[in-house]
Amino acid sequence: MTDQTSRVSFFELPTDDMERASKFYAEVFKWETPEQGGSNRWAYTAPTDKQGNLLETGAINGDFRPRDKGLDRPLIMILVDDVDHQLKKVERAGGKVIYPAQDERQFGGPVWAVFSDTEGNHMGMYSFGP
Repeated sequence: MTDQTSRVSFFELPTDDMERASKFYAEVFKWETPEQGGSNRWAYTAPTDKQGNLLETGAINGDFRPRDKGLDRPLIMILVDDVDHQLKKVERAGGKVIYPAQDERQFGGPVWAVFSDTEGNHMGMYSFGP
């Protein structure tokens, strides 16, 4: 495990109206919400470089996504070394897989998944590794 894994490092907010959500967070919190590609937008809460990488240690950015089954509530995203390995641990500990591992590495993205903890909270995890 790297020194950055198992930390909350991203969030996702589901939206029914991308423009409305983008305008709201820009107005209320001054977040930058540029197009991400597809139907998503970034939610920059902290300064980033031209590639969207954070410039402040400990800061967290996220994105807005269209509301969908399994992605119907805000998600706290946890960086892990291996999504499949962590999903097995989730199930052994009494959690459930809500959205199985999705591999977006061919698009420059991560492998990610959504799970439910023992209290019914939905959480996400992602990895740029194996």
